[in-house]
Amino acid sequence: MTPMLALNLVALFLGRRRGTANAEVVTEALNQLSHLPGLVEQILTDTTAVETISRKYVNARDFLYLGRGENYPIASNDTEYGRAQNRRVEIVLTPQSGG
Repeated sequence: MTPMLALNLVALFLGRRRGTANAEVVTEALNQLSHLPGLVEQILTDTTAVETISRKYVNARDFLYLGRGENYPIASNDTEYGRAQNRRVEIVLTPQSGG
């Protein structure tokens, strides 16, 4: 989790320096990041779901992690619910041949 947090902090810093992220955006992102450890703990506590997903993809040939930015919204940013939907990570797994 530390590398992901570090990358997010670097992105926020660069966004501020480049003028592409205003103080409100940075504050909201930092607020969301502050909840991340608790959310990860919740997910890891649900061992059934973690084990099911792990068994399904343990032999995946490839694993791709995509953090989508503001250029790929799936909902309106006019509401908190929409903004929450747009803060997502997509994971693409490619099963091995014959599996």
